[in-house]
Amino acid sequence: MRRVYAVVCLLLLGCDPTAGLADSADAALPGTKRYFDGRGSKLAEGPWNRVVVDLDAETLYHLGARRADDDAPTFHLFGADAREGCEVTPNAGTWLLGKAPGAPFRLLPFLESMDERGRGRLRFTQLDCTVQDLVVEDAGRPYARLYDQGYLVPTGNGYTFADPWRGKTRNIATNLEAVLLWSDAVLLWADDELKSFSGELEERSRWGNAPSSVVPLGNDFLVEDADGLHRVRLDHRTLKLSAEPVLEGACRLQRSALSAGDTSSQWVIAELPCGSARPSLLQLKRETTELQSRTELPFDADARYTRSFATRLGEGDEPPRVGVAYLTDVDEDELGTLWVWSGEDAEPIRLGELAEPDYVFLQSPGGEWAGIAQVNYQLLGGAEARDWLHFRWDGAVETLGERVVRNSVTGEPLVNFDGVAGDLSRFDEGGYEVLARGVPPSVGEVTSYVGEKLYARVDQFDGTSGRLLMGPEPRQPASWATLGSQVPPEQARFAWFMPALLFLEDWDSERGTGRLVAYNYELDARSTISEGVSSFDLTSYPWDGVVYAVPAGKQRGLWFSKAK
Repeated sequence: MRRVYAVVCLLLLGCDPTAGLADSADAALPGTKRYFDGRGSKLAEGPWNRVVVDLDAETLYHLGARRADDDAPTFHLFGADAREGCEVTPNAGTWLLGKAPGAPFRLLPFLESMDERGRGRLRFTQLDCTVQDLVVEDAGRPYARLYDQGYLVPTGNGYTFADPWRGKTRNIATNLEAVLLWSDAVLLWADDELKSFSGELEERSRWGNAPSSVVPLGNDFLVEDADGLHRVRLDHRTLKLSAEPVLEGACRLQRSALSAGDTSSQWVIAELPCGSARPSLLQLKRETTELQSRTELPFDADARYTRSFATRLGEGDEPPRVGVAYLTDVDEDELGTLWVWSGEDAEPIRLGELAEPDYVFLQSPGGEWAGIAQVNYQLLGGAEARDWLHFRWDGAVETLGERVVRNSVTGEPLVNFDGVAGDLSRFDEGGYEVLARGVPPSVGEVTSYVGEKLYARVDQFDGTSGRLLMGPEPRQPASWATLGSQVPPEQARFAWFMPALLFLEDWDSERGTGRLVAYNYELDARSTISEGVSSFDLTSYPWDGVVYAVPAGKQRGLWFSKAK
């Protein structure tokens, strides 16, 4: 990777664009900032179109930026470790992760290229653009948790632990089925085994012969593998796995990890004896796995696509009433027609198709409806959408909302999702109330830091930009004021050093630029910092302000506007 001297011409500031931040500062600044210094000072000439600020206690201050005229995707770095500027290329995406206390020095993971899945060839660079030798193929974004010995990287259908300081990798999981535990200890179901790891992802134990079902049972797990059913224990001190055979003659244990239980018992579903025409509901003693009762279920279903739930809580010594969710007509994606059975002499109720048994949720007793289910699974714009309905035990079924997705950041439900945006809604027992229309699925509310607590978000989203709203009531955007139009949802941020919301408005999707605006909500005053801005970031080192990129025109370059 080559250093940059002549390519980046810095105006008035030598060869370090970060130096201009200090050079442009006043000798004394008021304690409370109220406005920005207009366009501010140019830090670097050129067609810069992306900028990000990196502040770290050990590596101090750096600017990362990209240029529109780079032949290949390139990440440029300036700052404490690259005062004359350096670049990393090819570089399609960089993550500004910190350093764990035990790591030798800080590194930034980056992808040399990125496909439509967000995967590519992963490398690691220091902040002086020295790239480590280690390469990880088909890798995604490393997990944000910092480890002393490396990074946990999603690869293929599993994980790789990458140690770029020593140039080593080790496989954590090639084919991950489920994460069973992730705290001070880690337990994975992967690669036809259960695997335990320390908190630093050092492997401790393995067990199993091609497990097909794993159901939590108290502090242990009920597992079916090629050798039968077992109760599997993890010793949390040694992290060793041990197992004992249980429920001799049973097979086809439910694949759902959800099941009904109380303080002493748990109800799971399997075939007992194996080969039975119908599945059985098994009441097991939590501590010993002793079979306390067996009930053959009154319907034809594959036990693997079932799960139990409590339709009525027990009182005193009385056990709960247990019902079942199950599938029929299961397809190759393990979706099928969803039914629920409330137990005893009730008739099963058909809820819908393209569903999974885990997506049945019972409501509190005494309400008008017994529960909510999600059916008609579909993938829209990369998001998982389902139709929501509610049901009663008398057989009544009504649709609540269609094409509902969860916001990937906040978990909020968006109804009538079209692959781009949906209607932000609040559900209650009778239906839902639309709070805002056309809300993007991957950005939530942003919250103010200074003064009055305020919230902002974008609605009327067209896939690129939308209307910016701000107000004092959380999750009540219908009552908020409109601040701007054609605002990219990820380009709206509250400042932590003054009562202001900064955003790009009048976004031109062809040019990839908009107007950078600062709105002081205490003074009810808005000011334009610059036109033709493609990217911005806030900083507090060495002074409070905003760094932004202008990729074209007479003002093209990297700029800093100081808060005063």
